[in-house]
Amino acid sequence: MTSTADAPFPERMSKDILRELPLIHFEGKIVIIRDDSQVDEALKSIRREKILGFDTESKPTFRREDEVRPPALLQLATNETAWLFQLRQLTRIKEVFEILSDLGIEKVGVAPHDDIKGLNRITGFAAKRFIDLGAIASQRGIITTGLRNLAGMFLNGRISKAAQVTNWEQNPLTKKQIRYAATDAWISLRIYEELSKRTGQAVPSAPVEQ
Repeated sequence: MTSTADAPFPERMSKDILRELPLIHFEGKIVIIRDDSQVDEALKSIRREKILGFDTESKPTFRREDEVRPPALLQLATNETAWLFQLRQLTRIKEVFEILSDLGIEKVGVAPHDDIKGLNRITGFAAKRFIDLGAIASQRGIITTGLRNLAGMFLNGRISKAAQVTNWEQNPLTKKQIRYAATDAWISLRIYEELSKRTGQAVPSAPVEQ
């Protein structure tokens, strides 16, 4: 019998197969921090953790001449709880960003350097202990390293991107936005946990018939 560690994984996943997978989303507790009075309790809980899923969301721009907006939302998640910080509603940003410099907490995301660059436009901080899930997947021979592909590959599920291009600066956020944001942070952590159990490199995909 093949163990989880020995189970092979492909270098990419077929879009047709991915479309047929069931939708998955974060089902734990979601804490929305939109007021300075909520910061202390949230940070107290977060500091107990050793590893977190990480992501940010920004208001999209649709024209080349439009200014690229800094992140409006910072998401941190465990398998049980997701914290969503609505940054435009807070003034205690430096305290929140101390978590992102905390050497005692690993933060997992896909291409987190892009998110870090955006967050530094709000206020400067030194990012510490970040894990780039996409880089790890690439090192293991996986070609398509986006969250949708990795979720299909390692969690046998599909994540919705329906709320991706929405106004993340609005307050309050919609239920769809809240679920999407919590899922994006949590899913990076879950994929990292599953990928860490696997040994070896990705198996080359079968050639596509012409």
